[in-house]
Amino acid sequence: MKRRAKLVGFFILSMWAGITFAVEGEVESAKVSKVLTQLFDRPNSRLTVDAVAVASDHSLASWSQAGRGGRALLKRVSGKWQIVLCGGKELMHVDALKKAGVPAADARTIGQHLTSLELKLPAAKRLAFDSFVMEQGKSHASEH
Repeated sequence: MKRRAKLVGFFILSMWAGITFAVEGEVESAKVSKVLTQLFDRPNSRLTVDAVAVASDHSLASWSQAGRGGRALLKRVSGKWQIVLCGGKELMHVDALKKAGVPAADARTIGQHLTSLELKLPAAKRLAFDSFVMEQGKSHASEH
């Protein structure tokens, strides 16, 4: 009987931890979306954050705007999300994320999670995310 109670307790604790993790992930995803929207959304060119993956203090987000798209790597610094860089297909590679300062485990997690989220989106959007190239001389605060 004690063993069964322990198993039930463990099961309930595991479910609670999973739900808590999912809710925290959704909250952080919303914060990432808000940062990107505040920086790049324009009345005549709306920015849409299509997918967000979060692992620890790093996030990878796919965005679209005016028929274009790309990805943004963000880092949480002192509790606030900051853009590290924007790119395209290269940001889906663990090695590129590691070079940008993302720990290997987090790089794998956000890369895999974003891939699974993007697979739910239309192929044209996924191609737009892959095609983004940072233009020389453009400020990060410039419109995408």
